[in-house]
Amino acid sequence: MAHNSIVPILTLAALARASKHSFLFCPELVIKPHGEKKQAMEIDICCIPNGKLCIGEAKSNGKVTSARASQYKEIALKLGVTKVVFGTSDLKWTTGSEEAISSTFGDVPHIELAKLAGPDL
Repeated sequence: MAHNSIVPILTLAALARASKHSFLFCPELVIKPHGEKKQAMEIDICCIPNGKLCIGEAKSNGKVTSARASQYKEIALKLGVTKVVFGTSDLKWTTGSEEAISSTFGDVPHIELAKLAGPDL
């Protein structure tokens, strides 16, 4: 609770509720290039709803930067991800965050994008 771990749990629960057939998940993942000691990024959400790979970011403050959205786009393209989700326990994403997420993923229509906020969780 001290580190807002409730946000990824609630986001995963929302994705599980929306799943019709199956739902698999794993806890937070650290991604790093093979042979490297330094991590490239941390993924808050990693699950497979209905057989499709989904990754995502969970925030308690409704804020995500363009740089962070770009990291998710890059790793999603490398992993062949089908869906990227951004979940916040705040009532809504900030306008800047909404724009950062939408503009970053605007040129990859084959990746489904979900932006969940407090009422969705």
